Amino acid sequence: MLGEDLLSVATKMYTNQLSAIPVTDAEGRMIGSINSSRILKLLVEQFKNN
Repeated sequence: MLGEDLLSVATKMYTNQLSAIPVTDAEGRMIGSINSSRILKLLVEQFKNN
């Protein structure tokens, strides 16, 4: 998911009915995951700042 923007990730999660999605580094190794609750919080913060 390197370089994907927040809306793209949220759309992918919604479309595929995923509750979490892996976060990878530049070499494609998984370094963590992000869940739908965190995505929603980030989207709200981004919306408030624009």
